[in-house]
Amino acid sequence: MQESNFLDIAQTRKWLHHVWSDFWWEHEMPITGGALSLACGYTTSVLKPSEVKRMGPTRFRVVSRIIPEIEARRLCFQPKKNIRNDRFLWIEPPPKRVIQKLSPKDQWNLSAHCVGCGKNQFLPVEISGDDKPYVACYHCLAPDQYRSFGGELVSNSLIHEALKNYH
Repeated sequence: MQESNFLDIAQTRKWLHHVWSDFWWEHEMPITGGALSLACGYTTSVLKPSEVKRMGPTRFRVVSRIIPEIEARRLCFQPKKNIRNDRFLWIEPPPKRVIQKLSPKDQWNLSAHCVGCGKNQFLPVEISGDDKPYVACYHCLAPDQYRSFGGELVSNSLIHEALKNYH
């Protein structure tokens, strides 16, 4: 990979801040500093949100190298209660699939993208009066809109459920 393919320091800092403060990331794939450090090859230090401003250019370059892998779901995280047990998995995700912004759960996979916005961030939804589980695009149908169609956010993470097949 050439140097120009890396995100610059400002982009990497912005991405880290987004990941550590956004609801979707917290619900579906929380990335702890411990797991991110391990995925970057650091075994003696933990990346912390409070330390992002003080990170040096080498560490930013290392982190920026794995961001595309995380976005493409080739690198997934399974945080545990104890940082030492945090896990990350390198996987080969299924072929890309385009689905509606509200779709039956069986149409979703780790590589699913929304037909409306093109993003790949979905949340699990239950609709009252319907036994079938659904997924909703986080960007097109925000969780605060679910009540308008009788929906409710399900606490289970789609990604953690899908990753059970990769163990």
